[in-house]
Amino acid sequence: WRCLEAAPSDIGVLAFGYYRPESTNLIVGTALSIGSGKLNTESLVKYMDIDGKAYSASSGENVNEYAARKCLDYEHCGYDDWYLPSKEELNLMYKNLHKNGLGSFADDYAYWSSSEDYADYAWLQYFSSGKQEVKYRFTLAGRVRPIRAF
Repeated sequence: WRCLEAAPSDIGVLAFGYYRPESTNLIVGTALSIGSGKLNTESLVKYMDIDGKAYSASSGENVNEYAARKCLDYEHCGYDDWYLPSKEELNLMYKNLHKNGLGSFADDYAYWSSSEDYADYAWLQYFSSGKQEVKYRFTLAGRVRPIRAF
């Protein structure tokens, strides 16, 4: 691929999600780099999905819609190859779109990436400041903006 395209709008404020209780993997080893978001998203769905939902707590409670699945299910303008961006892909969206007044990104919530950081944490980015940090997967709902590569 040569280009990344961001969806024209957010698709919700969602949980990151936790794994199925029968899974022995608490982290799939997602990457941070540009070009890793698609595989990250597919891996997260593989280990977290329960009929389109994932646990919202590490104890296996409260099954909810979650960011990675919603991105894989997203369709727009005839394309269905969208995914949750990696940490660095999300930062490209911040620098190249939001900082130039493009994309209608919100400042009130942080945006989830598909990059995990240990079993209980995942990377997100605040578009109000550009700050990236890891947060508990269960303490915060985040905005979700799919991307696709072509």
